[in-house]
Amino acid sequence: MNEEELIAAEPSATTAAPVGGRAPAPHGRRRPVVPFAMIGAGVALLIVGINMRPAIVALSPLLAEIQAATGISSSTAGALHALPVLCFGIFAPLAPRLIHRFGMEALLAVLRRST
Repeated sequence: MNEEELIAAEPSATTAAPVGGRAPAPHGRRRPVVPFAMIGAGVALLIVGINMRPAIVALSPLLAEIQAATGISSSTAGALHALPVLCFGIFAPLAPRLIHRFGMEALLAVLRRST
């Protein structure tokens, strides 16, 4: 390329730069800022979190009754209260490996039979 072609190829100051560094969408349509799949995944995560909350906190109001009925010590009651959170922490890293190895349906079937 000669010098005139290089100057002609450079963008001029009047050329509008794309917003956010992205090229405009074809046919003048705007690209969505957040895809609908991301919004759906966020809503699903929120619903699952709300659904799992009672399993974690349901023991607190009953702990005094359980302690009186069974005669367990305060330290044992504290360990019982921490058990759901510990299980989430211990088994969470194993879940993707188990799903990959056995499949989601097989694991859910085993969990269903065990309850």
